[in-house]
Amino acid sequence: MKIEVIDGCVCTGMYVDGTSISEMSKEQRHEVRKVLCEYILNHEEFDLFRLGGIVVTNADSEYSYSGPCECCGEYINTWKMEI
Repeated sequence: MKIEVIDGCVCTGMYVDGTSISEMSKEQRHEVRKVLCEYILNHEEFDLFRLGGIVVTNADSEYSYSGPCECCGEYINTWKMEI
């Protein structure tokens, strides 16, 4: 499962295997939660999990900063992780 979280401006969103969680069925979102919970329970080095603006970070995650939004100036951050 490849997770990508984009945070900032109107870019905020979470994608699982390239699909936005807002486009997933209730059953698909439930499966994502199960996989994430299992991952958290099995990895002591897991650092942060904030549900809402979802940010997932740990030693295996990749972080990038895209710079400020050209329209509003808000910072755009991206986290990627494969579990």
